[in-house]
Amino acid sequence: MKPFHSKLNPHYDLIKSLRRHRKTWQEIVDALAAIGMKTGQSAVLEFYKRHSKRPHPIGWEDENIKENAVAVKPTPNQKKNPRFTFSKEDSDILE
Repeated sequence: MKPFHSKLNPHYDLIKSLRRHRKTWQEIVDALAAIGMKTGQSAVLEFYKRHSKRPHPIGWEDENIKENAVAVKPTPNQKKNPRFTFSKEDSDILE
């Protein structure tokens, strides 16, 4: 099964350009219809909001990111640094 791929992805730059020129969602839908793309206002809005926050769908990371990624593995016996340590010298304070 192939991952989902929005049919609006190739038109993101057009949608972004029209939004920067203060076009309404209906005007954007009309512009997309002029180039043969049938969609609705809410679909364009939701696509634009999602794409602005996360350009690639989950699992579709950019290939450059995958190539430069470094895996970090924790050591098996690594202890966390405690926030507070108590020593015998500190016991004088409590008495």
